[in-house]
Amino acid sequence: MRMRRKRNLEERLAGCSDVLLSLPLGPLDSSIDCGSDAWLDFRELFGNDNPVELEIGCGKGRFVCQMAANHPERNFIAVEKTKNVIVSACEQAQRMGLANVRFIPLPVEYLLRYIPPRSVGRIYLNFSCPYPKSSFANRRLTHPRMLDRYKVLMRDGGEIIQKTDNQMLFEFSIGTLSQAGFSLHDVTLDLHSKPVEDDVMTEYEQRFVELGQPIYRLIARLPQKEQPLGLRVCVFGSASNDVDEKYLLAAEQLGEELARSGHEMIFGGGARGVMGAAARGAAKENGRITGVAPRFFDTPGILYKDSGELILTQSMSERKDLMIDMSDAFITAPGGLGTLDELFEVLTLRQLGRHSKPVILLNTDGFFDSIINMLDELVKQNFMTAENRAMVVAAEDAKAAVALLNK
Repeated sequence: MRMRRKRNLEERLAGCSDVLLSLPLGPLDSSIDCGSDAWLDFRELFGNDNPVELEIGCGKGRFVCQMAANHPERNFIAVEKTKNVIVSACEQAQRMGLANVRFIPLPVEYLLRYIPPRSVGRIYLNFSCPYPKSSFANRRLTHPRMLDRYKVLMRDGGEIIQKTDNQMLFEFSIGTLSQAGFSLHDVTLDLHSKPVEDDVMTEYEQRFVELGQPIYRLIARLPQKEQPLGLRVCVFGSASNDVDEKYLLAAEQLGEELARSGHEMIFGGGARGVMGAAARGAAKENGRITGVAPRFFDTPGILYKDSGELILTQSMSERKDLMIDMSDAFITAPGGLGTLDELFEVLTLRQLGRHSKPVILLNTDGFFDSIINMLDELVKQNFMTAENRAMVVAAEDAKAAVALLNK
């Protein structure tokens, strides 16, 4: 049954502007900026650096508002796509005078657009729609495609806490979470036979308990990674196999050198060309590798599946922005238009003061000489300052490039 639209909905939503975030919707692959410029600044939003927790599908807000009241030392983001519902949650937060909760009136698919990577400590999934038909399984909030998104958002060691009255969904979640590398804790088939501490009952939960229905609950924990000793180095390069063998060899040596020096390699996830060669080199030396690729690249033979972690994004622009944000330094190996686009975006962002990360060219056999000459000409013609020209340095081989990182 369709929910009746609340009276004066738009006026009521406008009255919640202090807790309700107004964010552009638009198609996920549209030209709307969905990179780091669009990510929420939690320090600015809440006025502190307290840990951030996320509820997906907050309904009328009973759970998140009570959690926010119980834990003023935490910040909460609550997502609910139905404005007719989220308005009640916002008004409840206002009545309670909560300064540590904000609401986002968008579908879950938009989370990566607005929430920064590695920023969320805990995700709550309370009584999500089970979508019982197998043809709708990809809509479930614990489907693998959704778990991929959560893993991008979550800090190492972060948790997903799920509550549901639906046994099928619970069993499905146990399977998908386990396969995605989460460890399961405090799994219970009847939550209220032995209540847990720090748990708040939702509106739905109250109803189910009164009907005598069991409530299923679990905690899924993302593994805590060892603190890396080196840098997270982003390697840009060609995805073509049709290039001279010398470029593939140089890229493989770069991967080896990064691994030997204790650096993690972030790359575009491809199995071919310069990208694939660099990944194979790092793997040969048991290096840490993270691939970042758009989901539509996930076809046989395209992606390097032996990387320690493969993050799938919704678009090319999201992929590039995520790689830039994740990395501590950049090495650009020989490549075509896509590689040059990545290089010049990194340089532009540094010129604008958005980062101060090292930018290095792997100048195999003088490949980048023409680019270097062009940059020098920009300085000569006053299109670029000498200070900005110094942002990028060239290395003739892999050892020299990694040595620049180690300075």
